[in-house]
Amino acid sequence: DLIRSYFLQGNNSQLYNENAAVNSNNYNHRANLRMEYTIDKKNSIVLMPSLSWQNNNSINSTSSSTQQGQNATSSSITPVTLNSSVRNTIGKNIGFNFNNSLLLRHRFEKRGRTISLELGTGLSNRDANSTLNSENKYFGKNTSTQSINQVSTTLTNTVQLSANLVYTEPLSIRSQLQLSYNLSNNGNTS
Repeated sequence: DLIRSYFLQGNNSQLYNENAAVNSNNYNHRANLRMEYTIDKKNSIVLMPSLSWQNNNSINSTSSSTQQGQNATSSSITPVTLNSSVRNTIGKNIGFNFNNSLLLRHRFEKRGRTISLELGTGLSNRDANSTLNSENKYFGKNTSTQSINQVSTTLTNTVQLSANLVYTEPLSIRSQLQLSYNLSNNGNTS
């Protein structure tokens, strides 16, 4: 609950009163895996998939009013209501991420000479829905009501592909040359 008092000129005041209730649930699940396979002394494979899933739900309800009167905080004087509002917001978000990395490594006969190729994929999906319902009343000579009903939906899909090639060559006992080439492609629809 929120209460604010505003003191105005002429010994008048306004009182703003707000009551809010929030209920939210957030569920997250994650799974990660790392698998290594040594083919022989010179070759190996590493596979690293990961998966996450989220589900978020929320409900926010707020009611408020503004009252005016001589000393609106006093219980002996009945204040005049200037405006009131009731607002409800509901949100639901669901999404997942899947990432995968495959690493292929090869060691040559010459000590320190290697080549590796890492291939990566990423997929994600987000589905977000929300609604806002609000009714605002303004009191006075001409009482008026403003109603707001909004619905929002967002669907986002992302695909990522990548490749990274790395070659190492020893130059001396204490130095090494590394060459790398990285290629990636990202696609997003919303």
